[in-house]
Amino acid sequence: MQTVPRAAGSDETPVLDAVRRFQAGGDREAAFRRIFERYQRPVERFFARRGLPPEDCRDLTQETFLGIYRGLQGWRPEARFGTWVFKIAATTYLKRNRRRAAAKRAAPEVAQEEIGGADALPSPSTQLDRVLDDERRRALRRAMGELPDQMRRCLALRVEQDLKYREIASVMRLSIDTVKAHLFQARQRLKETLGDELAAGGSP
Repeated sequence: MQTVPRAAGSDETPVLDAVRRFQAGGDREAAFRRIFERYQRPVERFFARRGLPPEDCRDLTQETFLGIYRGLQGWRPEARFGTWVFKIAATTYLKRNRRRAAAKRAAPEVAQEEIGGADALPSPSTQLDRVLDDERRRALRRAMGELPDQMRRCLALRVEQDLKYREIASVMRLSIDTVKAHLFQARQRLKETLGDELAAGGSP
């Protein structure tokens, strides 16, 4: 596996250190937060320079960082990290334009007061939390899909329907001990696949 260079003296050094930590599987959330803090404002300015309103800039910034999170494990240092970040931002912008063009005739106009003013816009920390929450949910769904059928169904009833053990046992026609065993094993498998932080969302 190709490693991320340290590039001593580069203004990207702290970010590259964070990329290295993320790819090594350490505290991914802290590493990604460092990347977000470095590029969040420049990415927002990238969209603002294209004449977009602040709320669109924030939405597209959030979408961009979700793409960065998904692609970060596979990033390789063929080019500067910042170049890669803004390539994702540009792709996000083009996708936004295609969506707008396709929906232009069907989309109703909404008054500005209906969606709230600047005070209703999310803060940078809220944006980061939403990116991480979206990724947690997607990762959890993928991991749950790989569980054995009966175990997955027990976990879904517990997490998504908030059923008690006895209720799950009744629905699944299993003993309570079997339900408990399935949920314990599911939690262990999710921890192995996702790590403690991501698996917490699916903890029985």
